[in-house]
Amino acid sequence: MFRRLSSIPSLEVLGEVSRLVGPLKEGDLLGVIATDQLAYSYALSTAVESIGRAYYMDVSSRIPPVGGDVLFGRVYSMEEVLSGLDYVEDGSLVVVGSLNVLEPSKEDILKVKRIADRKGLYMMFVVEEPSLNELDLLSEAKRIFIVPEVFEQLLVFRVSYYRGKYRLSLSVLRTYPDNLRALGEHELQIKEEALFPSRGEQPQE
Repeated sequence: MFRRLSSIPSLEVLGEVSRLVGPLKEGDLLGVIATDQLAYSYALSTAVESIGRAYYMDVSSRIPPVGGDVLFGRVYSMEEVLSGLDYVEDGSLVVVGSLNVLEPSKEDILKVKRIADRKGLYMMFVVEEPSLNELDLLSEAKRIFIVPEVFEQLLVFRVSYYRGKYRLSLSVLRTYPDNLRALGEHELQIKEEALFPSRGEQPQE
């Protein structure tokens, strides 16, 4: 039941973003709200390329062709997500898209958290929400993720294009206590190939 926090492995799930806000620890949950399709695609492709093998569950495959070993599972309910986690190898990265479509309950989120902790998973949920209320992001996070308190990191992604460059506007709503300086607003320049990857194969079903 107990373990030393200093000995828990971690993973930079979101590349440059993770270097800013801190890596995700094994057994923990990360929630990303994307306000547009480019931001959604960026979150997905960056995550699944952060580790050798990644598992991706969604109602439809919205991930562009990427490198690495990505296993895709189509799900239509939180019950199927929970069932799918039984087939995931311990210590793996698992990305679940379109969480809002799956309509999770508080009990569903807590069950995911329990499984992630037991199997040492890196769990990431991604939601596309174009009509996000930017004036009350914390309430929006609670509406979308139901139990934001069990998420170690909560982020909002927005991608814009200006003068030939793509930029990621990032809101850090929640992160680890040792990296609270990252809370707030940030802006990062991102490479076009990170948004439109063309290498690799389609995810396997």
